[in-house]
Amino acid sequence: MRTLYVFILFIITFTQTSLPVFATPLHQATPQWIFFYSLKLQIDGSTAEGGTVIGAYISRTGQQCGAQKVTASGALPLLTCYMADPASNTDGVVGGDLIFFTVDGVQAAESYRLPATIFNGQRFELRSLTTTTTSSKKSCIDGYEGVEGDDTKELANSITGPEAHTFYNRKRKWDRDWGVFTAKAKHIYQIQARSSQPFGITHPVLYLYDEQGALLDQNELDKWGRGAEIWWWNGGDKDQKLYLLAEEKNGQFGCRHYTLTITAWSQAEFAARFEN
Repeated sequence: MRTLYVFILFIITFTQTSLPVFATPLHQATPQWIFFYSLKLQIDGSTAEGGTVIGAYISRTGQQCGAQKVTASGALPLLTCYMADPASNTDGVVGGDLIFFTVDGVQAAESYRLPATIFNGQRFELRSLTTTTTSSKKSCIDGYEGVEGDDTKELANSITGPEAHTFYNRKRKWDRDWGVFTAKAKHIYQIQARSSQPFGITHPVLYLYDEQGALLDQNELDKWGRGAEIWWWNGGDKDQKLYLLAEEKNGQFGCRHYTLTITAWSQAEFAARFEN
């Protein structure tokens, strides 16, 4: 009976929601889940419009864990994210996961770090989401240089969290996005750029440089063709200032959106998460 209930709940949730434009599928339903909700969700300072689709993604895997539509009154009903189920070897959210959100497919600036321990049915409130502060949502009709002023290393933007970006390519000019961040000593970094267009229309390429301009690593498409990923370890005793360059592999014409996420683990955190 419990299995039937879970299956029915999954069908209801799936049929009543519209997936964001990420090409990643929903996690498989499991017997346990958590919820995100809002009584009156604020988006960019205003009450969310009815029908707006809020998506939730697991930073650790880049996979969508849930989606839900905002109601006419601006409320976000229960957005279900299924938990990992060791019994069936099914992946899902686990304690300590970083969850990031999309608004109609556009990466929001906010993210939510789950507590180290989570339990079935636990609810987490979302009060506001922002898509304009760290996003290149600005229309591409503003022109090539008007979309993002980060086309050179000297104009690199500080990377402070999950961010939405746009490649704007025209007249054989390929847009380049530079970012800069500080890599802590003895920390392991996972750097991801994932397409936020359907079917992986954007194909990011990532290049990681040190402060002197030496290339440390680069990566093109992941195995699913939806984005690029770099793993890098600062094994030294000092923090390092690093520069990240993102380009669109195929230089496709027009606006192409992607999300950039950098996740850091200490050696102990990495061992606890991935080596046990």
